[in-house]
Amino acid sequence: MPEATTRDPIADLPAELTSRLNGELGGEDVIAWSEFDLDPANKVRQSFVVLTRNRLIHVEDGQKQSTPVEQIKNAKIAEGLGMDRLVVTTDAGTRDYRYSRRFRRDAVRLHRHLARMLPDKEGKPKDERPDWLERIEREAEAQLKCPKCGHIIPSYADRVCPRCSQSRTILWRLLDVAKDYRFMLLSALVLTFLQSGFTAMTGVVNRHLIDDGIIGSHAGVVLATSDRLSNLAFWAGAFALVIIFSEVIGGGRAAILTVVGTSVTRDLRHSVYAHLQQLSLRFFAKRRTGSLITRVTNDTDRL
Repeated sequence: MPEATTRDPIADLPAELTSRLNGELGGEDVIAWSEFDLDPANKVRQSFVVLTRNRLIHVEDGQKQSTPVEQIKNAKIAEGLGMDRLVVTTDAGTRDYRYSRRFRRDAVRLHRHLARMLPDKEGKPKDERPDWLERIEREAEAQLKCPKCGHIIPSYADRVCPRCSQSRTILWRLLDVAKDYRFMLLSALVLTFLQSGFTAMTGVVNRHLIDDGIIGSHAGVVLATSDRLSNLAFWAGAFALVIIFSEVIGGGRAAILTVVGTSVTRDLRHSVYAHLQQLSLRFFAKRRTGSLITRVTNDTDRL
C-alpha cells in the first residue's frame, strides 16, 4: 500500500495572501508560492505569485492575474546586482517578477516546482520524480517552518525564526562562546567594582583637600599655616594616589576585556568557518562569496 503523501508546509499561505485571493483557489492544491517586493521599475511594491497544479496566479494591489500552466513555455531565474528576476515566457509574451535577495529562497523554490511541471524539449513533462526524492524534498521544506509559531522562516534569518527569537536567548548563546574565559571575565568584573570605588573616593578626597588644606578651617577653628600646608600635602598625595590606582585598574580592566573580546571573536570565526566546511556545494552555489566572507569577518566583529 503506498504511503500517504504528507502535506507540503509551503501550501500554508499567509493570512494576507489568503485574504487577497478571496477564495479564488477553489480547493486547488498549492504547489509553491513566493512574495516579490519589486515592480518592473525596481521600486518597492509587494506582490505574490502562487503556483497550483493548473495555473500560475499573480496577486498585486488587489488584482489577480491567472496564467494556465499549459500556456507557459519556459521559466528561468535571471540574477542581477542586488535583485533577481523570475522570467516566465507564455504564449502571450514574457513576464518578469522581480525580487530582492530577501525572497530569493522562496522564488527559487517556486521556479524549481514550475520548471518541473513544464515539458522538456521532446514535449514530455519533467514532473516524473521518484517517491523518495519527493519525500526528501518535503522533509527539507518542513524544516523551514517554525515549530512554535508555524510561520515560514525567512531566508535571511538562517533557520532562526525572527518572531520567536528573544534577545536574551541570543545573549546566552553568545556567553557560551566566552565560557572558556570566565576567570578573565570575573577578574574584569572585580576590577570594574574597584575602579568604581576609587572613582567615588575622589569626591571624598576633594572635600578634605579643599576644607582642610586650602580653606584651613575645621569645626569653625582656623588652622595654622603649617597645619594647612601639612594637610594640603597629605590630601594632594592621597588625591594623586587615588587617580593613579584608578587609572592602573582601569587600564588592567581594559586590557583584559580587549584580550577576551579578541579571543571570543577568534573562536566565533573559527566556529563559523568550521561550519562552512560542513555545508554542501549547493549552499555555496546559491550564495555570493562576498556575503559569506562578510558573515565570517564583519558579523563576528559586531557580535
